Amino acid sequence: MRRLTAVVLAAAFMIPELSARAQESDPGAPPTEAELSAARERFSEGLALGDAGDHEAALVAYREVLTVVDAPSVRYNVAHSLAELGRFAEADAQLQMLLASRDTDPETRALAFEQRQTLERLGGRLRIHVRGEVEGAVVHLDGWEVPARRRLSPLRVSAGEHQLELVIDGDVHARETLTIATGDRAEVVLRPLPEPEDVPPVPAEATEPAPVEETPPEATPRWKDWRVWAIVGGVAAALALGIGIGVAAGGGGGGSAFQGDLDPGVLTFGG
Repeated sequence: MRRLTAVVLAAAFMIPELSARAQESDPGAPPTEAELSAARERFSEGLALGDAGDHEAALVAYREVLTVVDAPSVRYNVAHSLAELGRFAEADAQLQMLLASRDTDPETRALAFEQRQTLERLGGRLRIHVRGEVEGAVVHLDGWEVPARRRLSPLRVSAGEHQLELVIDGDVHARETLTIATGDRAEVVLRPLPEPEDVPPVPAEATEPAPVEETPPEATPRWKDWRVWAIVGGVAAALALGIGIGVAAGGGGGGSAFQGDLDPGVLTFGG
């Protein structure tokens, strides 16, 4: 894939021109000469990093330049770095912006068209569906937030493994991992999780009831035991019967050998 190297000097002359244009459209925030000078230097650093094969660092450099001035040469090299990193969908988004812009010069436009053809030849296509198209749903492809409008058509993706996530209100509702081969045409459906039912919360202190300790029954006090009083009552009745017989027997002899009363278990002997 070709990278724009011959436009370094052109970019150096284009940036002041774009700066003057930006001054007319937005006089409140034009880039200063110092910012433009730093942008030119950073652009050159990005080219050197790309030549050395450090496309991640080159991408960072080009994106920093892009925040100062949106020159077609800079955006094209952003797309080139993304493509070298295997991030075809992001690269294609940048290339489409170049092709849609009236500010893109014919040379850069031709290179952007050629780059898209290269992406098509080396990778595959992926169409992403979100079941129900829930409001606020966000799709991440390998960490990149796919613009909602770009989900309407198949994305150009590199050959290899890709990670998809469906995020709604900050929560991940679905994850998919799929492998795309060169020339593949794949589709994936991401389904939001069902809404949780209203279930009353379980109190934190609610636990299983503690086991009840079994204790042996208390012994009934002797004075409450009916069997004791039955025995006592029987003894008293027997004593009373004996006393009555003795009194009756002694009645005929003139003198009382002993006297008895009705107090249970008490005998009084008389003289």
